Amino acid sequence: MYDTGCGMRRRSPIDGDRRRHHHRAPGGPPGHPGGRRGEGRGPGRARRGDVRAAVLALLRLGKITEREAFTVAAEKTLQSFAGRLAQFPQAVPNMLKALDFSLQEPKRVVVSGKPAALPTCRLVQAAHSVYQPNKIVLGNTGPVEPFARTLPAKDGALAYVCTGTACLQPTDNPRTLKDLL
Repeated sequence: MYDTGCGMRRRSPIDGDRRRHHHRAPGGPPGHPGGRRGEGRGPGRARRGDVRAAVLALLRLGKITEREAFTVAAEKTLQSFAGRLAQFPQAVPNMLKALDFSLQEPKRVVVSGKPAALPTCRLVQAAHSVYQPNKIVLGNTGPVEPFARTLPAKDGALAYVCTGTACLQPTDNPRTLKDLL
């Protein structure tokens, strides 16, 4: 869990997997291949679920920050899972979400304004409240893509809904933002 700065707490993509499996002994249940009770996974060995969730997180970070290293690492991982995705797509749903995200330009919601101000927080909450699988929500300051930094807040908080570098008319109304998404 992490604090968004607006009084909202968000769950990391990896947190969910860890909570579902907290009851298991290290190494898996008894009788599981390679995992007897008390036997650890060893350093550098992540769970498959963690890797699958991390791929989507890397792709999102690559889009938010425009750091090629994140995108390249995610694409290499997707390529290593290509056989499994082709044969058993139902076995790797998080990897399918990551593949879908990588194949199209995501919708960006750039919220500009003072991060902890109430109008900014309301726009951030509105953006997160709409289910849109290929959406990223980011601000216009800090370690974000250069395009997001060019979108100013004129008088308070504004939300821009963009695809690539094309944006719809900005809004300061959370309901309008939900409609745009």
